[in-house]
Amino acid sequence: MMQLHVLHKYVKACLNKRAKEMRGCVMKRKILSLMLSATLVLGAQTPVIAAAEKYADGEAHTIGVVVYDPDASEMEMFADYYRDYIEAGFPVNFIFSGKITSAEEEIQFIDAMKEQGAEGIISFGGFADGLQDIIKTCEKDELYYALGSNTISDENYEAVKYNPWYMGSVGPNLEDVYQSGCDMAEYFLDKGAKNFVIMSGGASSGNRLHQVRTWGMLNTLQEKAGLVLTEEAETLSTTEEVTKLSSEEIKLPEAVKLYTEGVNLVKQCKDSLDKVEKELIVLEENGEEHEL
Repeated sequence: MMQLHVLHKYVKACLNKRAKEMRGCVMKRKILSLMLSATLVLGAQTPVIAAAEKYADGEAHTIGVVVYDPDASEMEMFADYYRDYIEAGFPVNFIFSGKITSAEEEIQFIDAMKEQGAEGIISFGGFADGLQDIIKTCEKDELYYALGSNTISDENYEAVKYNPWYMGSVGPNLEDVYQSGCDMAEYFLDKGAKNFVIMSGGASSGNRLHQVRTWGMLNTLQEKAGLVLTEEAETLSTTEEVTKLSSEEIKLPEAVKLYTEGVNLVKQCKDSLDKVEKELIVLEENGEEHEL
C-alpha cells in the first residue's frame, strides 16, 4: 500500500509541475515519474553515466543515486540492478555517487546532479539528522527525492510529508526492523552459536534502517547471552571501527584467542581458494584435460 501511495504521489507531482510547462513535454515527465517509481518498487567510486544509446538525445532521463558505500554488497547489488535491468528497459541514465557519509556530502552531490541535468534523486543514505535540509535542497534545485531502501522517523516525516519534491520511502516500519534484528540474534542463539560477527551495513554512515536493526541484535545478545556492551547499542551501531565485545562468561584473553582463531581461519580459507584458482589457471594454460 505504501509503494502504491509513493507511486501515486510521484505521478501527481510530476504532472502538476509539467502542467506549467509546454504541453508537448508532459508525457516525458510522466514517463520519468513512472520510471522512478518502478525503480523503487522493483528494486562506483566515481560518478559515471551509462548512456541509454537506443534513445535519442533529450529522451533519456537522468537520476542521481546516493550510495553510502559503493563497495558494500547491498549497494553493488542495487547498482547492478539499476544498470543491467532498469537502464536496459527504460529511457534513463543513473549517476552513482562515491561514498557518502553525511548529509552535507549528500547535499553537495544533489547540487552537482542539478548541474548535470538530473531530474530526480534516489538515496540510500537516509541521514536522519540532515534529511530536512536535504529535502530543502531538492526543493531549491527542483529535483524529486525518494529514499530507495530506508525508513524515516515520525519527526522527519511530519516535517517533509507535504513537500511536493519528497516522493516517500520504500522500507518497513522501524519497529519491525528492530524486531528483525532481535529475531536474527535469537535464531543463531537457538542454534547454539557462541560467536557472532554483525555486518552492520550502512549503520555507521547514518542509514537509519541498518542502525535500528543492529540495535535489535546487540540488545538481544546482551539480554539473552550476557554480552557486555561497552556503550549503548545506539552508539555502538554507528561506529566505523571494528569493535570486539564479549559476554560475562568469556574472559578477555579467551575472547581475544577466539577472535585470533577466527581471523586465521578466514586467512586459511582465502589461501586455499587462491591455491585452487592458480592451479586451475595453470591447467587451462597447459591445455590439458583433467577431471575436477
